[in-house]
Amino acid sequence: MTLLRSLLLLLALQLSAATRYVTTTGNNGNDGTAADAGHAWLTIQNGLNNIAGGDTLNIGPGTYDEPLNILNDASGSSWGTATTIQGTNVTIAWVTGAYQHNHVEIEGHYLILSGLKFDASSFPTTWAGPSSVIVSGADGHHVRFTNMTILGPPRGMGILLHDSAVTGGNEIISCVISNQGWGFVGTGSGDTFYHPVYIESPNNLVDGCTLGPPGIGARNHLDEAKNVGVQIYENNYGGALTNNTVRNCTINGPSRGGFTITGDPGSGALGGYNKYYNNTIHDTTYGAIIDYNCGTNSLFNNTFYNIGYGIWNDGIDFGANSGGNLIANNIFVNVTNNLGTFHQTAYSRLTNNLVYNCGPMGGYTDFTETGRVTTDPKLTSPVTGDFTIPADSGAKDAGVDLTALFTTDKSGATRTVPWDIGAFENIMDSPALGCTAAINLGTALVGTTNSGTLNVTNTGSGTLAGGFTINPPFYAPVTTYSLGSGLSVGLVVRYYPSAAGSQSQTLTLTGGGGGTCDLSGVATNTPGNVSADPASLSFGSLHKTATAPSQSVTLTNAGGTLAEGSIGFPTGFAGSTNAFYLVAGGSQAFSVTATPPADATYAGDVTFSGSSDTVSVSVTGTNYPVTLSPSRTSIQYGSVMTNSGGITVTTGVTNTGELTLVGGTAVASGAPFSITSGATFALAPGAVASVSTKYDPTSLGPHTGTVTIEGGLSPIVMEVKGNGTAVPEPDPFQTGPQSGSRRLPIPL
Repeated sequence: MTLLRSLLLLLALQLSAATRYVTTTGNNGNDGTAADAGHAWLTIQNGLNNIAGGDTLNIGPGTYDEPLNILNDASGSSWGTATTIQGTNVTIAWVTGAYQHNHVEIEGHYLILSGLKFDASSFPTTWAGPSSVIVSGADGHHVRFTNMTILGPPRGMGILLHDSAVTGGNEIISCVISNQGWGFVGTGSGDTFYHPVYIESPNNLVDGCTLGPPGIGARNHLDEAKNVGVQIYENNYGGALTNNTVRNCTINGPSRGGFTITGDPGSGALGGYNKYYNNTIHDTTYGAIIDYNCGTNSLFNNTFYNIGYGIWNDGIDFGANSGGNLIANNIFVNVTNNLGTFHQTAYSRLTNNLVYNCGPMGGYTDFTETGRVTTDPKLTSPVTGDFTIPADSGAKDAGVDLTALFTTDKSGATRTVPWDIGAFENIMDSPALGCTAAINLGTALVGTTNSGTLNVTNTGSGTLAGGFTINPPFYAPVTTYSLGSGLSVGLVVRYYPSAAGSQSQTLTLTGGGGGTCDLSGVATNTPGNVSADPASLSFGSLHKTATAPSQSVTLTNAGGTLAEGSIGFPTGFAGSTNAFYLVAGGSQAFSVTATPPADATYAGDVTFSGSSDTVSVSVTGTNYPVTLSPSRTSIQYGSVMTNSGGITVTTGVTNTGELTLVGGTAVASGAPFSITSGATFALAPGAVASVSTKYDPTSLGPHTGTVTIEGGLSPIVMEVKGNGTAVPEPDPFQTGPQSGSRRLPIPL
C-alpha cells in the first residue's frame, strides 16, 4: 500500500501542477495564468513567490533588473515532480541598486532552471565575495542548471554549491560560465579563489560546460591568478567531498588551473571518488590539484595543453595524504615545469598517459607509472580550441580500455577498442562496418551448390580492414576485406550441403565495430522437376513477318529444390522472358509469340535447361497477305452546328484476302474527328468490320482530317471534312412552328 500511496501522490502532484508566466509587460496584480499583458506577472521574484512545487514558470524574453531568492516553498519532491523555471532570451542582470551578497540565491531543491542568463558582471569591483548563483542552506540541493549562461561578478564565483546539509546532487549541464575571477582595483593584489564553479558538497555533476576565460583582471596578473574552472573544496560542515563528476567540459585560461579537489588539512575533511574525464584544459597555471586528504580520485582521458606559468605551474599537483588516485589516458602537451608534483603520502598510479614537450616528475616518488607515450599527439588546432586528433596521432589506439566506466568521448562519439588517449576519439579515422544482415541460400540438392552475396560497406571514415571465419556446409572464396570510406564489396558465399536438412550459421565480421550475417539453407535429396502446360501451341497461318497474338505457358516445379535456368525458342518464335526461377512447388507464367520470317512452315520446341519437358510450337508463314477494302474512301460531313453533339458516320471494312486479320486498327488524326467504335478489330476472310467516325466541332469554319485503317497489306487513309456553323438565331418574323417559312413585315 505504501508504493500505491506514493504513486497516487505523484499522480496528484502532476495533475495539480500549474504553468505560470512572467513578461516585461505584465503586472504583479495579475493571476499569471497566461503570457499576455492582462494575465502575466511583471517580476520574476513575484512569480517565484506564487508558484508551488511541481509548477512551471515561463519567463518571457527581455532583461529583468532584480535579484532573485528561490525559497523552499517552490521546491519539488523529486525529479519527476521538479519545479521548472525557464525562458528564452531572458537576462536577469544587476544594473543598479544596493549591495547584493549574491545575485541569485537558491534555498530549494528539485528545481530545474533552463535557458536563462544570470549576469552579475556589472557588480561594482568594491563588492568582494558575491556569487552570480548560490545554492545554500539545509534545503538547497538537487538543483539542475541546463543551457544557461552565467556571468560571474568581477570579484566572486559563477555558481557556488554551498548546502549546509551536505546533500548535493546538483547538476550543471551545457552551461557557459565566464567573466568570474579577479577584477583588480587598480594594480592591487588579486582576491582569493574565485571560480566559475565552486563545489562544497558531494554527488554533483558538471557536464558539457564551457568555463572561462576569467575577467580582464586575471589577464593582467597571470602570475597571481588563483581562479579554477571547477573548485571542489572542504565545506566547513564536516561532509565528505565525494562522488562529484566533471566531464566533457572546456576549461579556458588564462587562469590558475583546470580543477581542484581540496580537503581541510586541519579538520581532516575528506574528498574522494571524484571523477574527471573527457575535459580539455588549456592555458592555465596548472592542470589539476588533488590536495589535503583527498584520495581515490580519477582523471581519465583529459587533454591538458599549455600548462605552466606563474605559481604552481605543474601538470598535476598531489598534496599530502592524497593517495590512491588513478591517472590514465590523459594528454599533456607543453607543461613547462613539472609534469607532476607528488607530496608525501600522495601515492598514485599513472598509466598510458601521453606526455609531449613536458617537464619531469617532481617531489616525492610516491607514484608508479606505466605505459607512457611520448609521440606527438598532433592536436588538430589547439590555438583555435580544436583538440581532436588525426589518424597518425601518437594518441590513437594507445590508451587503456575504460569501457566499464564510460563509453563516449567529449563530442559524444563512441569510443572503440583500442581506446585513444585524450578527450577526443579519432573519428576522422573511424571506419564503420555495414553488412548484409541475413542471406537465405534457399533449397539445394545434396551435392550441388547455391550461391549468394555478402555485401560489406565501410560507412565510416578511414580504412575498414577485417574478415570472417566460415565453416561447412557454407564456404567463401574470399573472407577478408579492406575498404576505404564509402566503399563496398560483394563477397560470394556458397552453400554446398552434404546431407539433407536445414543448416544455418552466423558469420562474425571484424573491423569498424564489427557485424554479423546469418546464413541459412535447406538441403534435399529430391531434385527440381520442371513441367510445362500446355504441351503444344499452334499459331495457324499468317502473312510472313506478321506477328500472331501471344499465347501463355505456365511452368511448375514439382521437385524438392530450386529450379532455375534458361528458356530456348526455335526460329520464328519469341517469349516474354528467356529465363525461369522456380522454388520448390512454385510456378511461373510467360507468353510466346510467332513471327514467321518467310513463306514457310516453322515448328519446333520451346526448351527449358535442366528439364526434359518441352512445349512444341508451330506456325505457317504465307505470301498471301490480308487485304482490306473500305466502303468509302472519304467522308463529307457538311455543315454541323458547334457543340451540338456531332454527327457519326460508319464505314464498312471488308477482309478481301485469304487469311484472318488479327489486330486491325482505325485511328483518327485528331479533334474534332474521333473513332467512336471499331478502333480495333479482327476479320476472317470475307468478313466486314464497322468503323464509326464522329465529327463534333467546337469552333466555326471548315475542318479537315484523316482516318487511317491498318492491318492489310497497306494502310487505308480516308479524308474527312466538315464545316462548323453557329447555332441559328430565332427568326423575328416566325409566327408559328412551321419550318422553312417566315412572315414578311407589312410596309407602313
